[in-house]
Amino acid sequence: MNGHNLLAHKLDKKQITYRMHDNAFLEISDTETAQKLSDRINPEDLHKILDVFAKRYSPVPGSLGLGYTWTVQQIECATDVMFQKPEYLEPLYDEIIRTAIFTVKPDNIATFLGQRITYNCIKEIGTNYNQRILGTRIKHHMGDVSIKMYDKFGHVLRIESTCNDIGTFRVEREVNHQDGSSSVQKAPLKKSIYSLYQLFTIMKSANYRYLEFISSFDDHSSGRKKLAEVSRPQKEKERKYLITALGKEIIAAGLTENNLILVPALTS
Repeated sequence: MNGHNLLAHKLDKKQITYRMHDNAFLEISDTETAQKLSDRINPEDLHKILDVFAKRYSPVPGSLGLGYTWTVQQIECATDVMFQKPEYLEPLYDEIIRTAIFTVKPDNIATFLGQRITYNCIKEIGTNYNQRILGTRIKHHMGDVSIKMYDKFGHVLRIESTCNDIGTFRVEREVNHQDGSSSVQKAPLKKSIYSLYQLFTIMKSANYRYLEFISSFDDHSSGRKKLAEVSRPQKEKERKYLITALGKEIIAAGLTENNLILVPALTS
């Protein structure tokens, strides 16, 4: 099930305009309503829809008085931050990627994913950085759960958590025992579609924790932009001058086609 297409259908019904490319929303006229529509998960309706498809394309079990149990094994949950122009996202994204590669440690990854590192933990924990045709991506993983960050078409910063076995998450729920009794205790999340609401709450929280973490990074993009401006060569009478501010001194260098002329440093 593709949640982006489902949300697009809901936006159409509400007559909310949007611009979508592939599986990413680049613009939405009413983001607040769109978020509310996205948060509405109704397992009962999903169950009915799946039963209709099962009856239509696989009618044999129904003729025998049998039914289906609908379960969830693998799931992804994405949180998108939309930018109006690519030039707003590009320098910020590059800065975040560089910082995250060297800053995120195993205990941070466990915190993002709502997991714990114990003395007998055997789950592999790590970070991978990939450069793809469409751009770069950083991924942090712990066992069957991971969270990754990448940009979509220069307009969207996407934080996406993935779980290949939803039983990895332990939640407070009613557990039935062999003696017929029951109790409320920590147990693996049930793999039923009726766990979707609780599951999306867990994974959205992971995305928000990651967003909160990267929002604490210092933004050096403006400093690099200013340095590039003061380092831009100036041309006068077929001679180029390169002026760079270092501390309290300004070093000026005059460049011609074949040689370099150093000008004494000027105290600012």
